[in-house]
Amino acid sequence: MPDSDSINSPYANDSITPIIFEESVRSRPGMYFRSTSSKGIIYAIDQLIKECIELCAAEDFTFNVSINDGNSFSIKINGRTNLSPFLQALTVPIVDYNYLYSRALTVVTTRFELTNDKIHILLTNGQAHAENRHEIEGHHTSLVLCFEIDEKIFPDTNVDYLALNQELVLIPIINRKTEIITRDKRTKYLNQNYYHFPNGIFYVFDSILNSLNGKPNLQIKYEGSIEENEYQIAISGWEWKPSVTSFANYVHTTCHGSLVDGVIDGIILACKKYSNENNLDYFKVTRKKILKNLIIVCAVKGAAFDYGGSFKEKLLSDEVRFQSKKLVSKWIYDYLKNDENVRNSIIRHFDERRLFPFEL
Repeated sequence: MPDSDSINSPYANDSITPIIFEESVRSRPGMYFRSTSSKGIIYAIDQLIKECIELCAAEDFTFNVSINDGNSFSIKINGRTNLSPFLQALTVPIVDYNYLYSRALTVVTTRFELTNDKIHILLTNGQAHAENRHEIEGHHTSLVLCFEIDEKIFPDTNVDYLALNQELVLIPIINRKTEIITRDKRTKYLNQNYYHFPNGIFYVFDSILNSLNGKPNLQIKYEGSIEENEYQIAISGWEWKPSVTSFANYVHTTCHGSLVDGVIDGIILACKKYSNENNLDYFKVTRKKILKNLIIVCAVKGAAFDYGGSFKEKLLSDEVRFQSKKLVSKWIYDYLKNDENVRNSIIRHFDERRLFPFEL
């Protein structure tokens, strides 16, 4: 027999009114954009660019992001890859909830236009009005997005230009073929920045070393792939200012996690193997010593990862830890075995016979 309580419940199926996506975004914007201040607008622009790259499965794009007079915005996209998947995500009713930030942005605008030499589409409240909708599925390599944020949803549309740059700069660092140009047209004199980092996170590594007083005695870099994951890892010996910087996709994992653990495990495994083979009892490497002796900058790019912490500060992936440990142990062991300069430098950093840590 059916449960009478469930039949008489005020939450029975026939008493529930479903909320469509557009209504949900407008009623709960903070849930989608983290904030209803100008920070939420910056987050929305950042997510839109990332989704364009992911939906089109390519990095070879140039994004021109402009803050215009009246705090309106425009994004010009140019590339060699077909932008049709991104266009459909913006205009076709939501079917894939993995890519909803782009569509959510169209919902919180009073005007959102998509134009190129083939199309001119106007969206209001996330709904498209266009006679040439069939052109969306064509081949598009350029697109201009112009939009004005609804001040009823975001009372503060005065976006901080420096904060926008700080948010967007990680995209071209992780995607080495991507170029981003930002412009602030609200001021008397145009502010403009250009970001392109073909060296990826090695740019971050080199910047850290250039900020030091003196030249580190150890600098090694690695990049390669295991299955779908791409890795960049750089290590330097510098006892005066050791540090660990790590990224997983677009997340700066300030509490580290799987990738950093795998890198450290790999270093320890390689050093232990070399020490045992050569009877170097004084050459002992531990996690604590690594964190006190080395500068490590590393990044992994791949499928969606799991994170821990309130702000995704820690990468949680057993696969990444296993892969990074495997590749780093081989990489460091090859250096210990075949490169005398690197070998001597690593051994000096972890030589227990040294009276003082700065005796190099």
